Amino acid sequence: MSSPSPPSPPIPVIVEDIDNHPVLPIHSIPCQILTEDGTREARVKNCFETTITNEKQEGVACMSASFRGRPLQGITHDLPQDYTGVVLSSGSSETDCKEMRVKSVFSSLNEWSLDSVPSADEGISSALKWIDIANAIHSDVASSFTDDGPSQ
Repeated sequence: MSSPSPPSPPIPVIVEDIDNHPVLPIHSIPCQILTEDGTREARVKNCFETTITNEKQEGVACMSASFRGRPLQGITHDLPQDYTGVVLSSGSSETDCKEMRVKSVFSSLNEWSLDSVPSADEGISSALKWIDIANAIHSDVASSFTDDGPSQ
């Protein structure tokens, strides 16, 4: 039986003035885009965002788009108030990462699924629910109680 490998050292994240970073749309698409050199960014603005249309399905605001001929259904998730999402970029290569820097920021993100609107019980929706749970777990318990019992 081999011994466990030692933990990786922490990677510093350099956060310069976050208000001066561009705000870009974020899309979580169920696919992988391979590039020849591994560094070229996908041309989302020109090749994907131009196909997005807004609609309602069963009273829920959603979006439709296509990616390489495949139909996609999507919804937008807003981050909770006082939270900012960041997109990080690494050093020259993924294996030689000495530090991470903030590349852009976002306050909402679009989740896409094949054939149906993403469910509120899975994916990004489910992950965002953990923010409320974490806040409740780490809140000051004493402030939630009065002499009459738990506050409602």
